[in-house]
Amino acid sequence: MIDGLPLRLKLAIGRVAVMGEERPATGGVRCFEARLPGDSGGDPPTHQVVLGALPPDGPEPASVAALVEAMRALNHPHLVEVTAVGEFEGRAWVVEELVHAPTIAERISRRGVLSVREAVAVLREIARALVSLHRLGAVHGSIHPAMIWLLASGSVRVRTGPGEGTTQDDLRALGSLGSVMLTGARPGGTGVLGRPRIPSELRDLLEQLVQPDPDRPLRAEEVLTVLDAFPATHDSPLDALFEGAGRGSRNVERHPALLIVVVAALGILFYFLRNPTP
Repeated sequence: MIDGLPLRLKLAIGRVAVMGEERPATGGVRCFEARLPGDSGGDPPTHQVVLGALPPDGPEPASVAALVEAMRALNHPHLVEVTAVGEFEGRAWVVEELVHAPTIAERISRRGVLSVREAVAVLREIARALVSLHRLGAVHGSIHPAMIWLLASGSVRVRTGPGEGTTQDDLRALGSLGSVMLTGARPGGTGVLGRPRIPSELRDLLEQLVQPDPDRPLRAEEVLTVLDAFPATHDSPLDALFEGAGRGSRNVERHPALLIVVVAALGILFYFLRNPTP
């Protein structure tokens, strides 16, 4: 059966974007590489067209349009730039910048979970974006690892969400994201309690986000205040090595030179223990 949707969509949005190859997507979403009119065809694609699933499985076009309006008003450094938004055959579509960087989901799949320092930095930047969105009365609606690009600098870009749900849904998703980044699993399995070396303040914050107090749920501003209180220090290489001990061999491979030094030091110590000096 011929899939005529890409051609129909290409013709419908031809004045705002030139569609290219289809990109992987899930949940009924269709995603295509795109360039803006006037972009050089020899350069990598600068944008992507994201077509949501048909409601009720996908978002209402009006909700996406409202979120895009808020994102444009903010021009926030941690939210992607959206060039255009519209409706196609009852489905919402956006043309957003394409960031050539792995998503958090891809980062975890390739290299293992993040260090505490890395995870806090990511959570802090997303919380800043949520504070700005929530103040405008907007919600993102889809904070999860596949929706967030992680740049080499450690900064993030959050893709356009459906704009549906509540502010508490956004914060609950932020807590779940923190658990995934630190443990590789969503809350309910081993959870953040199952991993050592997580500061108690961070552990408590993630638990409050995932299971909020119904009488006094947290606000994004309060979450950011807690995250800003964490010192902006780098994990020592030794901490990073042993922090990865329970995360599989991929993380140990990130510090091969350090591992050699540690093994050599243990070998020397063992030698002198076996051959004490007279």
